[in-house]
Amino acid sequence: MGMGVAHETFLDAQKNVFIRWYYNASHLDIQLTGKTLGWLAVGFSPNGGMDQADVMMGWVDDRTRRAVVQDRFIDADSYESVNLQLDSQQDWSLVSSSQNESHTTLRAVRKLVTCDLLQDRPVTSDTMHMIFAMNPSDPRTPTSIVKHTYRGARSLLMLTDAFRIDAVAMLNADTSIQELDIVVNQVPILATSRTMYHCSLVKLPPIDQKYHIIGIKPLITPGNEGIVHHLLVYTCASTIDDNFPTKDFDCTLDGTPNPLRDQVTQNCSTILAVFGTGSDTYYFPPEAGLPLTQDMGEKYVFLEMHYDNPAGITTVDSSGITLMVTTNLRDNDAATMMTGSVDLSYTMLVPPHQDDFVIYGHCAANCTSANLPRKGVNVINVFLHTHLLGRKVYLRQMRNGREMAPLAKDENYDFTYQESQRISPAKVILPGDDLIVECHYSSVARDTVTWGGWGTPEEMCMAFVTYYPATKMTMCTSAADPVGLLKATQYLPQNSNMRPGQQVDQKAFKNYIMNTRISWTTELVAKLQDFYKKAPYYGVCEPRTAMGLQQLLSPLSYAPFTPANACQNLRTRRPVSASAGGLGLASAGGLGLASAGGLGLAYTGDLASASSNNGDHDYGSNNQGDSSNSVDPAAVGGTNFGDGASNSDSGASQSADGSAASSAAGPSMGGGDPISAIFDLLKAKWMAFIASISGAIQGMPVSMNMNGMSGGPAPSTDMDSSHK
Repeated sequence: MGMGVAHETFLDAQKNVFIRWYYNASHLDIQLTGKTLGWLAVGFSPNGGMDQADVMMGWVDDRTRRAVVQDRFIDADSYESVNLQLDSQQDWSLVSSSQNESHTTLRAVRKLVTCDLLQDRPVTSDTMHMIFAMNPSDPRTPTSIVKHTYRGARSLLMLTDAFRIDAVAMLNADTSIQELDIVVNQVPILATSRTMYHCSLVKLPPIDQKYHIIGIKPLITPGNEGIVHHLLVYTCASTIDDNFPTKDFDCTLDGTPNPLRDQVTQNCSTILAVFGTGSDTYYFPPEAGLPLTQDMGEKYVFLEMHYDNPAGITTVDSSGITLMVTTNLRDNDAATMMTGSVDLSYTMLVPPHQDDFVIYGHCAANCTSANLPRKGVNVINVFLHTHLLGRKVYLRQMRNGREMAPLAKDENYDFTYQESQRISPAKVILPGDDLIVECHYSSVARDTVTWGGWGTPEEMCMAFVTYYPATKMTMCTSAADPVGLLKATQYLPQNSNMRPGQQVDQKAFKNYIMNTRISWTTELVAKLQDFYKKAPYYGVCEPRTAMGLQQLLSPLSYAPFTPANACQNLRTRRPVSASAGGLGLASAGGLGLASAGGLGLAYTGDLASASSNNGDHDYGSNNQGDSSNSVDPAAVGGTNFGDGASNSDSGASQSADGSAASSAAGPSMGGGDPISAIFDLLKAKWMAFIASISGAIQGMPVSMNMNGMSGGPAPSTDMDSSHK
């Protein structure tokens, strides 16, 4: 059984740790290369910290020149108690190893799901929080591990098409590929505000024939990786033309009127491209591409940049994206629609001190029935999105009263890693299907309510769905009933009714929630949670062929999906420590990683060949490799992660340094928010909608480079050096 195509990337900004991996339906094959002649390790963590991490550790013995690979698990109750213990069940099997004068390479394989949940973590399609560490020396004995000198963390979607090493080669085979760069030019970033939106209108050049966009890659100004939160590009109607008053303006949503923004968001509605922090270059599958047609020539696109600047940096930014286009048209036009909750005002709130509070966004059956073709559409990409409190996100699909397997899910959601999920093979949405975006939030560390909104500290619950064949459906979402919310929070009595045209002071309601007149008791939180789960909601459908904006719908009753249980007998572990950052390990955002488009390149250092294998092994067994190199777990106790001395007899754990990893130097990637801008696009309509259903709511130039659109040699697909 082969292991599929290779994926690869650096785990750190300094390019000292490199990982290549393969996978199939049952196994994961990892090749880890580190700039060390001692031990190196990589692990799967629940949150980017050491506690409860599942670790593969190994080295090439200086004396015997034989490799050792160990399966270990970390118990870390505090910085003073870090226990790197050998698993009683050794699941990693050595495939190959090598070492030259500067680097060590280890390759090993294990099952995706080992059924040892006491000491192993399953490798799934969710975000995997990776940790890594190295030391320049070998352990004195297989059970005496010298403390790391270099460590860090990074999140990855491992079981997806991201970071495929053959992606660039596949594109290079198409000699008609050309590139269209859409970037802002020297936008000033001020230290005085954390959240900033900048809006630019970019005029496309003449387009002589139809093209397909088959790839989208980020162009992030070097040094600004930590502040470019997201960007979106929309196509605009002909009403946005040369006579528009200004082509560049600040469009931050701060509660003040902004007529320019309102006009742009009402007239630029079709999503052309999305980028979020941490994203790899996105390549469309060979059967589909986003259309770029003649009628779009010399029309405007709307580029919205969202900057998140928690460190208060003052700089300028010229970031954007590259659209890779071709005249070799794919069989299908693709399109992107938005689904989830559009409660971006006072109608979405997460109470404080909650470990798991859930918000739901609905795409109703009458919207899919009216807008999708009889044979449905094929989903090829899903971008799930919340803000800082998000922990789990599901895009659920219901058909004929029964839930199917999720279209997409992420039970390890990481706000600092905004990578879309490639859906392969494609999944079908049929007319009449219901979709639900289910977002789980943890507000344990917050003392006040978190509201829905555009800013990073606020929350969202959204998904972008890319599919083919294209339809005119751009939006299938929902909004909570404002009157029901006011009753659920006891702002209005249960028996009260609002008169037509009666208005509720939104500011007064927020003041009521935020001040001491409301106490978030267990009963009140349960009541609010019940409201979001069971109360009627307003369906929002664009185009509005199936439903008016003022139609209240009841949540769907359905038989829940039950995934197959791959393991009959599972050992469970103790709960993970609450600190999301773990024990001093840098978060993925703290590694200062460059734009992910530049990380998927092959490792070109002076490395010895790791293996002549290309992932074509039969991994039907988990007992491969040289068993003489393994350690008998029964013969040793737990190895304490400290000064290198094994204290298995006494059980005393050595102190571990809790300081930040050296690999974590550099600017943070910041938060990613590719979903939020689409709401900006619809803000004016949405505010009017809220008012109608309840009366509840009251120049930097843009540079663009497009080569060869009217013929001539295609430029290189390499990113412009100024953006690397």
